[in-house]
Amino acid sequence: MKLAVTILLISLAATSAWAQAPTLRIVAPDPNLPAELFYGNTKVKPLRLRPGTNTPITIDDADFFVFQHYVDFLNRMPEPGGYAGWQAILNGCVPTNPHPSSPRKAPLQLRNRPAKHRHTHARIE
Repeated sequence: MKLAVTILLISLAATSAWAQAPTLRIVAPDPNLPAELFYGNTKVKPLRLRPGTNTPITIDDADFFVFQHYVDFLNRMPEPGGYAGWQAILNGCVPTNPHPSSPRKAPLQLRNRPAKHRHTHARIE
């Protein structure tokens, strides 16, 4: 009986060691770039919330959009002046197509503008 209990305890201990839940790991291959989050061997995207709120930060937010572009395309963290400047530009933008039911309206309006201004606001569709 003692042998059976011992074997049972050893097998339970071995099983629990194998069945441990994956842990969260923070990996920072480059100290100048944001760290990545892994759950076990799976890379996950953390849910980012505005400080002191339950409002999630998404790619539609100018601050996150600018930050992510600095990291993805320039491979560096944004400098304060450039970061604030790009946010101001994006936050000051107005929609180019205020009428979603007529997607061709904006390009048609551009045809009536003087030729010297047409190239500055043209969109590719």
